[in-house]
Parts: sequence; C-alpha cells; structure tokens
Amino acid sequence: MDVQKYINKFTGKTAGSLLLILAAALSLWLFIAAGYRKKEVEEISKSLITINSYKISQVAAWREEHSREALRLSRHTVFGGVVAEEIAHPGSRRAELNTWLKDQLIQKQYVSLAFLSPKGAVVSATPGFKAGAAKYFKEIFAHAAREGTGLLTDLYLAADGRPRIAMIIPMSIKGHGGKPVTVLVINIDPEVTFYPIVKTAPQFLTSAETLLVRKEGKRILYLSPLDHAKDAALKFTRPVSDEQLPAAAAIRGVKGFFPGVDYRGVKVFSAIGPVPGSDWAVITKIDRAIILAPVKTREHLALLLILSGAGLIYFTVYSILRARRRAAEAALAEAAKKHEIHFKTTLDSMLEGCMVIGFDWTYIYLNETAARHGRNKQENLLGRTMLEMYPGIEDTPVFAHYKDCMEKRVPERFEESFTFPDGATLWFSFSVAPVPEGIFVLSLDITERRKTELELQSLNRDLTIKKQEMENFLYITTHDLRSPLVNIQGFTQNLVRYIQELRDGLAPEKLPAPVNETAAKLAGEKIPEALKYVLESSRKMDSLISSLLKVARLGRVEMKPETLDMNDLVKKITESVRFQGEKAGVSIKAGVLPPCRADRTAVSQIFANLLGNAIKYRDGARTLEISVTGEVKDARVRYTVADNGSGIAAKDLPRIWDLFFRGGTPGMEGEGIGLTVVKYMAEKNGGSVKAESVEGQGSVFCLDLPAAGVTK
Repeated sequence: MDVQKYINKFTGKTAGSLLLILAAALSLWLFIAAGYRKKEVEEISKSLITINSYKISQVAAWREEHSREALRLSRHTVFGGVVAEEIAHPGSRRAELNTWLKDQLIQKQYVSLAFLSPKGAVVSATPGFKAGAAKYFKEIFAHAAREGTGLLTDLYLAADGRPRIAMIIPMSIKGHGGKPVTVLVINIDPEVTFYPIVKTAPQFLTSAETLLVRKEGKRILYLSPLDHAKDAALKFTRPVSDEQLPAAAAIRGVKGFFPGVDYRGVKVFSAIGPVPGSDWAVITKIDRAIILAPVKTREHLALLLILSGAGLIYFTVYSILRARRRAAEAALAEAAKKHEIHFKTTLDSMLEGCMVIGFDWTYIYLNETAARHGRNKQENLLGRTMLEMYPGIEDTPVFAHYKDCMEKRVPERFEESFTFPDGATLWFSFSVAPVPEGIFVLSLDITERRKTELELQSLNRDLTIKKQEMENFLYITTHDLRSPLVNIQGFTQNLVRYIQELRDGLAPEKLPAPVNETAAKLAGEKIPEALKYVLESSRKMDSLISSLLKVARLGRVEMKPETLDMNDLVKKITESVRFQGEKAGVSIKAGVLPPCRADRTAVSQIFANLLGNAIKYRDGARTLEISVTGEVKDARVRYTVADNGSGIAAKDLPRIWDLFFRGGTPGMEGEGIGLTVVKYMAEKNGGSVKAESVEGQGSVFCLDLPAAGVTK
C-alpha cells in the first residue's frame, strides 16, 4: 500500500477515529516520558553507587592509615625510655620530646600532641594541648593505658564542642610489650584532614552530598558536616525507625541504590553502604528535583512535538474531508497527489526512520531514512516481508520487541544492535507503537554514540585503575621508606646516648695516655660527627616523604568559596609571622585590601607562603621591607606582595613554580613545594599568580582572584 492509499483510508474515518489517533499519540508520549525517567534514574544510580563506593574506600583507607600509625608508634624503641628519664629527672629530656612533638604537629597537620603518664599527667605537650575532658575520651584513654594497645578513637565531641578524633598510643621502655610508662595522645581535627575526604564531590556531580553516620541507641547520629544544617556534625540525629531515611536504611544493613527522603524531608536518590571494620555508614545523595528537571524539559518538548504531529494529521484529514465535500473527484485527486508529494518529502527529510509494518510483517510504508537504516532501497522493501528480506531476523531481540508490540498492542522503546546479512552491525534507538495496520516504527542510528560510550567507559575504567595504582604506589612507597627511616633515627639517637656513656666511662687515669687520647678522639669527634651526618640525612629524607604526602593531598582538598575580608585575613597572617619578622628585622606594610571570593584556608596558605618566602630569601645587607596591596580590575582582584629581598635569578624565574625546585642560597631550608602549592591553590579558586623579579633588588608576586559577588 502506497502513502496515497494509506491516507485515503483515513479520509473515510469519523471523528471517533481521529480521537483514537490522538489517544495513540498520547500513549506514545507517556511511553517515551517513562523511558526518559527510567534511563535517567539508571544513570544516576550508577554514578551515585560509584561515588559512594569510592568514598567508602577513602574513609576506610584513612582509618587504616591512622590505625597503622598508632600501632607503629606504640612499637617505637626510643620514646618509652626517653619519657621514663624525663619523669625520673624532670627537664632532662623535655627539649628533645618537645622538638619531636612540634615536628609531628607541623608535618601532619595535627591539632595537638602530648606525652602523658598512664594516669593522665602531662609530661610534654605542644602549645594548646588540652587533656580530653569528654567521658568517651577518658574511658578510651584508661582502656589503652591498661591494655597497652595503640588505637584510633571514634569521632567524638571534645569539651569545646568541636569534633575530634584521637590516636592513643601506650609506650613502654622495651618499645613493644611490657607495662606502659607513657601514653602518646595525638588530637586530630577532622575538619582539616578527614571531613574534606568525605565531602569532596566529583566535578561532574557537584550537587551531590556525602554523609557519614553511625547508630546511637535508637537514633542515627550524623558524624560529618551537613550542607543544609549548620554545626551539625556529631550533634544532629534522626530516628532509626524512619524507613524512608537513607541513613536509617544504611544502619539497617541496606546497600546500594536507595530512593528516599533525606534529613530535610526532601526526596532524594542515594547510594548507601557500610565502612568495613567500623560501625559507620556512608550515604551519597542528590535531590530528585535536580536530576529530573532536565527530564521534564525533554518530556514537555516530546509532548509538544507529538501533539503538533497529531494536530497536523487531524488538520490534514479534516482538510481532505472538506475538500471531498466541496470539490469534484478530479480536484480531490489533484489535491491528494500534491499532498502525497509534500508528505513524502517531509518524511524523507527526517533524520529518523519511519516505517509502517503490517500484521504479516509486510513493509507497508517506509521513508528513505528507514531504507538506509535497513541498508537497502525503498523500492526493494515496499510490499515485501522483513522475514524475506532479512533471513533469521525472527531470532533477534529487535524482532522480539516488534512481536510484543504487535501482539500486546503496547508501545515499546528500546535500544538494540542488529547484524545485517552483509555482516555489518549497527545500533539503533527504536520507538514502536501499535497502529490499525500493524505497528509504526521510529528508528534512529546511534552507532557512533554507542562507540563513543564504550570508548568512554573503557577510558574511565583505565583512569580509575591508574589512579588507584598511583595512590597505592605512593602509600606503599612512603610507608616502606618511613619504616626503615624511623629505625635509623631511633638507633642513631641510641648511639648518641651510648657514645655519651662511653665518654663518661673513659676516665683519663684508667687507660694509658695514647689509648685514652685515641678513644677520646673517636668518642668525642669522629663518631659524633658521623652520627650528625646520619641524623641530618634522615631528617632530609623524612622531609621529602612529608612533601610527597602533601602534594598527594592537594587534589583531595575541596574549595569552599566565600566572601573574604582580606584586611582581617592578612592581618592575622602578619601576626603569625611577627616573631620571625621581628627577629630578622622585617617591616611588613599592608594597604586597604578589597574583598575577594575564594576558599579561606587556600588564600591563607597562599599569603603565608609568599610572606614566609620573602622573609626566608631576604638580603642580609639591608632591612627587608614587604608591602601588600590590592585593587579591583573588572571582575577580578589583584593582590601584590612586593619585597626588596635578594630577588630571583632570571634563569630561575620560569622554574620557581615547578615541584621541588629550590633556587636561592645553597643550603637554604625548605621543601621546594611552597610556590607549587601557591599556583595550584590560586588556579583551584579560579585565579592565577605570576612573579616578576630582579636579582639583587627584590621580587613582586601578583595574585588574581575573583572579586566579591563573582562566582566561578
């Protein structure tokens, strides 16, 4: 049957038949809309489960790393004896203990550290250390001191009301086993090193929120900060009995994708799962409204197109009926012919293939696109059956869908591949709907899209594997380097003590003069000098390992832009380097600085590094003068930090941003990552940084950041 006959058959239908056409169009729209929603939910479920699994592995790795650190320190072979000597002779070893605690505080971003007696008395501590007053801390401390086992505490609220987590590490004189003589307490601020791991979201899903919870009696306690509840960590709870709450489902043992209602009472999609080796659970969620908003837009567009098509069909049929009543058969035939040409041209110009297939699988109609999809010509297919043209098609998934729609008279939408007799395999998106003659098929070639999707999936898998391999390599390398390094440092310190004991035992009157002179030279000069080089080399190696860890953590830090009062921020940073500056005879002047919009911690770190570098690389022949200024340029703020220090050589200027590059005076202390961090933090906040310098005259660093009121 050609298009003219197909249309002529409709011209004899009544208004009721036209209503059936409209109903079929609406049914097709409902089916398409349902398909849109189903596909969107499937895609977000996969994304959420992937993110949640990654977050669970990150949290578990963080716990394992710190638990191992607690166990390693509990087996330290030196500090048990050192603290025992300090307790026996107050002040004898305190400087050594204080130096070690301060180094750990700076290197690992701890809040505070202290060596305590098993009963809780402070032997040595970093400034600001406060013994835990919380009941939970006291119980854990007593248990660790009694059992002699190093451990990582759970998250808890400290006496100041802020979240804390601690490593409590009993130490004995032997280094492992025996009665503890001291307990090393390391207080960790989760907001600095732990919560950023939990809260950081991938760039492709920034609207998602990740939460950490545990069960407290009949309530769910939220352990991490919440995006929509201020100061909620370790304070905000919800009932376990709430069956729609993702957090409650996670505590009940549910895993994977979970649609529900979150702590605000808002409908969300989420992925949930437990953290191995703990009673914690991780929830990654996103509002349903955010996910389904684009779907609604596509649904509305589809409805508009389908209704427009139905209206066009109705208008066409109505026009033909009126024409038949008002004109002669000749005029009707001419009008019908013109209409057929126009209709055929319109259908043939479509990107989608259109087909009408009869109950006996005969091609009643198909446009040129559909013929191309079938790798054939229109004239070869019309009037012939698909079983005849494509042998074996009845065993394919495509035919199974056609058959279901033909028999059940229910629309279907699906994507399938089809292998043609010439061996070519193509992918199509099909929309199939029942019509009086059989079925109507709308097809779209998606082969290139499927190839791209498969390539992207393969690339994502490779990237994930490579990233995990790099993280594992970095962890294993630093762990393996640190273990022998700790032993070298510990045994070298023991040798220093043994040499002192040997010198004390070498009394001049007990040995012949030549022997005593040789022993005194070895014990007093040669061996101490060698041990000094060993200790200095181990410190440098420890510093390098710490630098590697700092660089590795940069990518995990989440930027939280806010409007910053730069006058207040720079004042606080200046105050923090006042002692260092006064000691070096430094003058720091800051003008009126306009506000910007960026992450507070990142900007503080940028200015601290720039001011610290200016002081470090000053010219000893003159008083160092540092000026900090700022001005607004369009939507940016430019801050400059200028000094009259030693300056940077022209050959070194392009390399100062490189990792581990250290110019300037040979032997100058530093890790070689400060300016690398400055550049990374500036760009992470949507800004940039550059430097100008003349060797022997000074340097100027220009930092550009978004102005207040401007978002990235």
